[in-house]
Amino acid sequence: MNKKMNARIAGTAALWLSVWLFANPLRAQVTVTVPAACNVVVAGSGGTAGFGGTVGSGGIVVMPDPFPNPGGTFTVNPAGNTILGWGLLGDISVASSITPPTAPVQTVGAGILTANIMSYNKTLRPSESGDPTLARSMGRIIVPYTNPSASCNGSIQFNIYKQYNNTGPGSTYVPPIIGPDCWLPLESYTYSVDQIASDNYPDAIGGDEYYWTIVDNNNVDVTSLAYTSADKSSITLETPATLDAPYTITCCFGRANPWDGNAPGAPHTTCVTKVIGGQPTPPVFSTPIPPCLNTGLTSFNASVTPALGYMYSWSASNVSWLLSVTGAQGENLAVSSMGDEPGIITLTVSYATCNPVDFTYAVGRNFVAPLAITGPTCVDAGGIYAYTIPTSALNNVTDWDVPPGWTVSPSNGAGSSINLTIPGGTAADDYVISANSHACVSGVISLTVNVKPATPAITSGPTCVDRNGGSAQVYTATSSPGATGYVWNIPAGWTCITCSGTTAILLPGGTGTGPENLTVTALGTNGCDATSAAYVVNYNPVTPASISVNCWNFGINGNTTLTVGNAPGFGSYDIIDPSGVLLSGFTPTATGATLHTLGTAPAGSYTLLIRHQTAGCGVTSYVSFTFTFGGNGASIGSVLNPGMGNSDIYYVLGAPSSPPSTYQWFVDGVPAGTGSTLTRSGNPPGPIQVCVNVAHNGCITRLCTAGGTHSRPAGTDEIGNKADRIRVFPNPNTGDFTIDIPTFLHTASVSIMDASGREVAHRMLTEGGNQISQSNLAAGTYFLLLRLDGEVKTHKIQVLAK
Repeated sequence: MNKKMNARIAGTAALWLSVWLFANPLRAQVTVTVPAACNVVVAGSGGTAGFGGTVGSGGIVVMPDPFPNPGGTFTVNPAGNTILGWGLLGDISVASSITPPTAPVQTVGAGILTANIMSYNKTLRPSESGDPTLARSMGRIIVPYTNPSASCNGSIQFNIYKQYNNTGPGSTYVPPIIGPDCWLPLESYTYSVDQIASDNYPDAIGGDEYYWTIVDNNNVDVTSLAYTSADKSSITLETPATLDAPYTITCCFGRANPWDGNAPGAPHTTCVTKVIGGQPTPPVFSTPIPPCLNTGLTSFNASVTPALGYMYSWSASNVSWLLSVTGAQGENLAVSSMGDEPGIITLTVSYATCNPVDFTYAVGRNFVAPLAITGPTCVDAGGIYAYTIPTSALNNVTDWDVPPGWTVSPSNGAGSSINLTIPGGTAADDYVISANSHACVSGVISLTVNVKPATPAITSGPTCVDRNGGSAQVYTATSSPGATGYVWNIPAGWTCITCSGTTAILLPGGTGTGPENLTVTALGTNGCDATSAAYVVNYNPVTPASISVNCWNFGINGNTTLTVGNAPGFGSYDIIDPSGVLLSGFTPTATGATLHTLGTAPAGSYTLLIRHQTAGCGVTSYVSFTFTFGGNGASIGSVLNPGMGNSDIYYVLGAPSSPPSTYQWFVDGVPAGTGSTLTRSGNPPGPIQVCVNVAHNGCITRLCTAGGTHSRPAGTDEIGNKADRIRVFPNPNTGDFTIDIPTFLHTASVSIMDASGREVAHRMLTEGGNQISQSNLAAGTYFLLLRLDGEVKTHKIQVLAK
């Protein structure tokens, strides 16, 4: 409608309204009746009429938008009298070819007049502002009439309230309730409905009414918690300390009659709702999460009673736990594969765009068998010992219950592995330590710990004793408070004459070789005993007597066994050779010694000094023993036959025959044969020296004689008859010399032999000069065994003193 038409309508309406109010001063209400004599009736089709079904009887009309085609039809029947026309105010219009219509009045011929209410005005008037897609809620129709014959002049007017519709083609969308989607306890929130009121006050049409209600999840009306703004288009509330979400806020607007008020069920034209999710509060469990679960049980189930619109998700701090969630809202939980470890279940509750809230539930473990404390059960007072529960339950925060005065580290209630300190002086006895999960005091596992008696110590008694034939010895130990008895642990073969308490009278004996360990054990409970440190006892040395030797090597270095007839089998012997020529040394044994004799010692009578010694118990005095030293009675002889073709014969006389003696001959240090005789033949020159080793009963007598005239194995400094001769120079020397080797096919080597035939050095040779350095050789005669491509040559050298 344009401004001109609006002004016209406004003026006409004002005139009719003033006339009507003057004629009907007691009926100043939005919807009026006419005098019965005027017989004016307005009936509506397509809407809902008020009382009696007619507007003329004082009702109102509520019509949906968009109206059905052709719209709502209203008929005025003023008994055939002249109708001045229709007057429309507010957000309504009549059928017209102009959309929106430019004029709000529709006039038809005399008689019955019909107005087709086509639509609410979708276009705001110039006096209005806001979103043009949002329609207003109320309009007013004024129908003037005249009936001169009945002296009836006036008008009838009634309101049309819009019923909003958010669906369907051409629908007029109702703005939602605006405000936060979620509540926190004890907070203030405001909600409003925007651009709903019919604000055509210039058209003498008042604003709509707003009716607010708030109900909680249990449909309890909590509207009393809120208050509205002056025009009731907004509502503010202070949330309670405990929320029962979700809450439903309803705003109804566009009243059916002024007297409807805000009573429940009032026929409001349009209502909108908003569901509010409270900041999630702890859920109600139908099957609760167990705060404590026995070790050995590895699964449990839990369920919450789901609240409308809320979703539930679960997680566990222990990554080894397996979680299975079911239910349309995720309300059911099954946990498995838990082992014996504790954990925390987190239940996340969310609602629409509300911030989700996490609720945590600790699952502790009751310590029950077969779970057990591990650690030592036999301990010392004053010691520190480690105790723990098995690996499968290590993550449980554990409380330890220990005897008074005992301390745990880390502090109690911190961990499932501790170091337990037992105070010094704790009496020997049985004590109990217990452990339980910090969160689950009902499950307890225990371990009995036996404290040892104080460790005794042997404080007196001899440390050197005669092993056999000696007197009884007294040993004393310290007492051990709390001990139930004492046991003496003595060396094998010793005799316990009296072993009572802390005193023992012992007779040393047996076959021990010392040092011996003597201990005493203080007996505790359940085999938890304390044993003293070893008290070391050794045996006194025994003066040697009844000395014997098995045999002597003569003329050659040897080893002779010396046996002490009264050797006790422990300790060792010290021997001195006053002559300085018989022995090169000795090796002590438990029964005597091995004497290392010199082949250069002459035959004769020798005196040796011998004594016995033991560790820690000293030595005896030296005892002298005299021995006769010489050969086994054999002698060497020879028959030397000069001249070409004759033989030199060497032989042994007087060798022991029972058991038979054996022989080994050497010619200039080179082994030359066995048997009691040796024959040499050939061309001069003969050997320098011929020796024989006569062995009898394991002892050797070495006999030597000058060589004869035949078959000398080693001659001049030049060896062989070849043009390329092997040469050894210088000779004599001090151990450093040269061996010059001619050309050979395969290998060449040299062995250096001493006068007894023992190899003292060996090396491979090359063609030409080979420098030999043997400065460690003692002065004397040596033989070179030269091997050249399988042929053996000998050469004698003389090593001079350095």
